[in-house]
This record gives sequence, structure tokens and C-alpha cells, in this order.
Amino acid sequence: MIRRILCILTLLLVPALFITTTASQPTYASSQASAARPTSAVPAAETTTAKELGAASTAVSRLLADWNSNQSLFDLGNGKKCPTVNTGGNCWWWSANAWMALVSYAEEHSKSADATKIKSDLATSYRNICAGQCPTAADQNGKDPFTVNTAGNTWFDDIGWWEQMWLNAYQLTKTKNYLYLAEELWNYVTTNGFKAKGCGGVVQHHDKNGPPGGSGADAFANSLYLRNSAWLYFVTGQSVYMTGDSHGGGAIYEAGWIRSELIFHYAGPAPGSAGSQFMVADHLTSGCTAAGDLSALQTQGEMVNAWTDMYAACKKYGCPTTASYYNRLANELALTVIRDTPAQNATYRSHHDQGQSEPTVDGQGILSEPCDPTTKAAWPRTCDLGNALGGKHPYKSYLISKGIFERAIYCSNHNLNDSALTSFAAKNAASIAGLPHFGFLWDSSAANAPVIFPTQTSVLDGLDAHLGGSYAMC
Repeated sequence: MIRRILCILTLLLVPALFITTTASQPTYASSQASAARPTSAVPAAETTTAKELGAASTAVSRLLADWNSNQSLFDLGNGKKCPTVNTGGNCWWWSANAWMALVSYAEEHSKSADATKIKSDLATSYRNICAGQCPTAADQNGKDPFTVNTAGNTWFDDIGWWEQMWLNAYQLTKTKNYLYLAEELWNYVTTNGFKAKGCGGVVQHHDKNGPPGGSGADAFANSLYLRNSAWLYFVTGQSVYMTGDSHGGGAIYEAGWIRSELIFHYAGPAPGSAGSQFMVADHLTSGCTAAGDLSALQTQGEMVNAWTDMYAACKKYGCPTTASYYNRLANELALTVIRDTPAQNATYRSHHDQGQSEPTVDGQGILSEPCDPTTKAAWPRTCDLGNALGGKHPYKSYLISKGIFERAIYCSNHNLNDSALTSFAAKNAASIAGLPHFGFLWDSSAANAPVIFPTQTSVLDGLDAHLGGSYAMC
């Protein structure tokens, strides 16, 4: 659940934002008994791979250490714990993505001891969260602990993150109950997500005491719904995931709706044609107009994933649009993001124009986040990151976003073999591997707090995007 609350950033001293929360954990650099490599250095390929493998292993160890077997989610360090059940909020959907990263790592390193522990701990989380309430047969229609939170509210983007993870977990373990849960979550979103205020798409949430139409249509929920629909069809071969059911939905409808409603076209020919520059809008207004100046990286990443999975699905299913068209959409969106540097940004759109207020790649060519800094000239070094789980200054949702995008370009490049994406993933992974702390910034060896499980999840995804080894998560 990513709440859109516009805050006025106060001009606080930057160091106040950087309070490391994992002092008890050794840094990767210290564990290797060496100083952090300057990001400008380019070591030999063999050394780079070894450093990245070591950094990925360190990130996995930290995440598994942060996992709380009693609550089945992840701790934030220094006594800060996530809620034990589905209360919504960042901890809940961050945990889905932490497991997604761990499962993907296990797929890529299937013979490792870490892979065995990941599968065991995941099974424990499934049992503890489900508590006997999850489906044990195919294609069920019901409620489970992932559909409605403890306040009686439903966040369809939260459901999408967990649905995606359980489908990936099935790919890893072939545990049928994981697939059954993903199917039930898809059924729930299809039945309940297309509310009146969605302008034809999936709404982000429906509050128990809110209006019956739910909130407005949302890029998070819709990109996830498209990705999960196409992926479920590819895995199961069940056409309902492409066509929808009596309530509507399905991948074919959703893909067409997104293309017509949620695209910010910046430059070049129409999306689907080589050279097009565009991003996915944040949401629709009540008047059904694409809007938002924060096109978060997790949205762009999930849409790259969604169109990549539509390519795979449409190769098997008779889609009205060719499979290669979706491959081109995935490539153009990914390229728009990785080429959106501060200089390039100024050439085709201005700050606070459609899509985002800041670029997605910093001046060093490293992926960042279109977050608002306290000082414009210091972006992204002074972006507001938050310093607590809740209260007046909560951790920002985008602490985890870069890894989600990197995971997506790894999957899309399986089909594309685009050298620009390959080079970008390699450069980012090499920069990450030289960090002394796995925090928000991927090219800073200075204070980089908070260093908590969402930033470490993001780092793991960023490393695996270059290391690879399996496409089961794609």
C-alpha cells in the first residue's frame, strides 16, 4: 500500500536523515576485510563477478537474519518490528517483495544452502500468515489473510505484490498451495477491484467505511494485475486469465485499457514503435485523466514486467495485438527510464511536468528515484527517506523501488538482448558491490541510512539483475 500524501519538505539538516539502523550487522566491505571500492573504478570482469556474488550473499544473509519466524515478516532493526499480521502499510507489501527477491535468488542459486533455508522459512511464513485460511484447491473464490486487512480494508496493489510472490514461490518449489493462493488472489481482484471510480481499471483500495466505488484507478494495482494475469496464463494455460470472467478483467482487456489511459507519451513515435519515449502515469483523476508527478520506479518496473509477460502469453494465446508489440513496449519503457538523466530530462520535459518531478538516473549513470530532495541541486543525495515505521516522518515507500525495476529489466532482456539494458544492469551491480552499506543510494560510500530490509531487498534485486542464472521469476 503506497499512500499518496503530499508533504511539504522541511529544510532540515541532511545528516539528520542518515542514522544507520543496522549497526549490529557487519558491512559487506568490512566482512571482506577491504575498503569500499570507489565507484569510478572498473575491475576485471572476474573480480566484478566475485564481488557481486559476495555482496548478493551478504544481502541474503541480512534479509534472512531480519526475518522474524514468529511474525513471518521482517524486522527493521534496533527493536523496530513490522506488524505480525496484515495491517497494510509499507511493511506488508515490502515483505512480499523481500520474499520475491529471496525466492528469485534461490532460483538462481538452487544448490546453495541459502536456497534451502529460503524455501523452509517461506513455508513457515505461509503457515503462520495463512493460519489454515488459505485455499487448498485450484481456482477458489474466497477471502484469505491477504485480501482484507485487519482494519477491514482492501488494498489491491498489496494483493498484487503477494500474488506475484506466491506464483514465483510455486515456480521455485512446485508447492500447489502457493499456486492455489495466487489463483484465489487473482479471482478476488477480478471480482472486487474494478470499482466504479476506477474509470474502467482496478482501483488502488477500497476502505471498509469509504465510498462504495473505492478509490481512483491506480498504476500500481493495474500494472500488477496485468503482470499477474499474463503470468498466471503462461504458467497454468487457463484462458480465463487472458479473457477475464463474468466480472470482466483479464490480461487482454487490461493491456488495452492501460495503453489508452495510463501512458505519458513524451517524445518520438507512438508507444510500440522504436524510439518512443514514455512512462506510465501514477494514477487517474476523478475525471479519468492520467495524472501525477511521481512515476515511481516500482510502477515502471512492474509495467516492464507486465508487457514482458504479455509477450510470452501472446506467443501462446491468440491476442488481438501481436506478441512482438508488447516486447517493444517493454523495451521502450525500460530505455526511457535508464536514459532519463538530469541532462536528458531537460531536453524533453521540465520538472513537475507529466510523470515525475525528478529524473530516474543520476549524473553518474546510477539508478535513483524521482523523489523530492530538500535541495534541488543535491538530488538524489538529499531525498527525504523518513526515519521511522510510522508517526510524523515514516520511512518512504520508494526505499525498495530501484530493485523492482532492475528485476524487471533482467526479465525483459531475456527476450530483448538489448546491450543498453545489459550495460546498465552491469554498471549498477558493480556500483552496489562496492558499497560499505546497503542503503538507499547505490553510488555513495558515505552515510547511507536507513539500512533496513527494503533497501537490502532492493540491493539484492539490483545485483541479481546482472548475475542472473534463472528466468523462473519472469
